[in-house]
Amino acid sequence: MIPNDINIDDLYGPIKEGRTPNCYVDDQIFWNHSKTHFVIIYTIYEASMGNNIGHIAWGTKSDQGHRVIENPKDMRVSCWGSPFCKWLDEITFIFKVQKYNKTNNRIYTSLVAINLDQGFHVIENTNDTVSRVSEYELPISSYRYYDFEKLVDSIFSQNTVDLPPVKQTINKNRINESSYTFRFLSFIYPILKKINPTKKQEKKASELINKAGYILIFVVVILAAINITSKGSG
Repeated sequence: MIPNDINIDDLYGPIKEGRTPNCYVDDQIFWNHSKTHFVIIYTIYEASMGNNIGHIAWGTKSDQGHRVIENPKDMRVSCWGSPFCKWLDEITFIFKVQKYNKTNNRIYTSLVAINLDQGFHVIENTNDTVSRVSEYELPISSYRYYDFEKLVDSIFSQNTVDLPPVKQTINKNRINESSYTFRFLSFIYPILKKINPTKKQEKKASELINKAGYILIFVVVILAAINITSKGSG
């Protein structure tokens, strides 16, 4: 159970809507043997079929309560196999990361070990779909001082033999709902409705949305406005 003095909503996580009542999410805590340090993997949700991911934070317990000491930004934990995290000793734990690289359009899923005193180590040859937290034990040869940018660079330096590129949308004319184009069209649509274009104009606008985007839509809006103005003056 997550300690009462740790507020999940205060931790990093852009998928806050994933915690709404109509979506199933899970939070798990992993303690070292002496119960002095913990790892929380939180807001675990199914990103795609069979692919569960979450966020991660780790901290310490004292007489004053529980305190988070690190909460990496913009990095997911791959929750493919149980356990999602495992303590290798009192100050070292391991988890499987999931990080997307925009440059080469690939997802990296290496195993990462964190030593609370020495830093991190990305375990070689684990950037694949079969490596699991449960399979790995000490020793780990060396660590690098913990820094998120250095950690990401180390993750991206791993090979990608077993991981294909991320699939692209088949319909290239379809507009991504998170894109600026979609947001612009969502803004301009009510204006089009007020102008009340003809059926022919609506059909033309629909074709332009898929083929040319918001620039041509803007042209249609201007032409429709000019048409209405000329009729009113006539």
